[in-house]
Amino acid sequence: MIINEMYREKLHNPVTGETLYVLDSTEDVFRIEFVIDPNSEIAAEHIHPSQQQTIHVIEGALGCRINGQMRFLGVGQSASIPAGSAHFQWNPTDRYARAIEEIRAAGKAHNFFRVLFALAREGHTNSKGVPKPLIGAAFAAEFKDFVRAKSLGLRLLFSVLGPVSNVLGYREVIRRYIHTFEQEDIDQTPVISFLETPAADPEYTKSVAPLTTGRVSS
Repeated sequence: MIINEMYREKLHNPVTGETLYVLDSTEDVFRIEFVIDPNSEIAAEHIHPSQQQTIHVIEGALGCRINGQMRFLGVGQSASIPAGSAHFQWNPTDRYARAIEEIRAAGKAHNFFRVLFALAREGHTNSKGVPKPLIGAAFAAEFKDFVRAKSLGLRLLFSVLGPVSNVLGYREVIRRYIHTFEQEDIDQTPVISFLETPAADPEYTKSVAPLTTGRVSS
């Protein structure tokens, strides 16, 4: 899918304070404008097994940890994260940080962020933005080719809970999110069903009931 220049999808994570504006989304590249609130951080240190990521700061500053090496990027500075590298990002300042980020090859990047941010909005993550165990196991299985947690403990937890999560229907919940987003792409309507809709953004006022199976409690 290629994003029309008049259609900039906005994804917001109210738990981590991240906002993404999708600039380009194809099989080859996922390019976004990334904004993170002051003194905030992404959900967890992680690895993209076969994707390379680049970050270019255009406002404020970002802290990055790449394979254990700490870097602080100011305006005009960039970082490249090779495939298979553990990395983490945060905003260490009292100002908003803004960057252009690009992931190649894109794989499931677009739906990964859509679903993760939807789970955060609907209360299915912990205070750090990591999906809760049962739905997290389904989420990790669905996106294992795109992202993996660095934490061995978290990976083991999701692996052990995987069969139980499937039996309880959590994998189907994840796939229903994806199906809904992909249908909205076909319809070429703004994807706002599961997004943060602050009063300051009057164009994001449509309200759609969240997806559940009646069993999602983790």
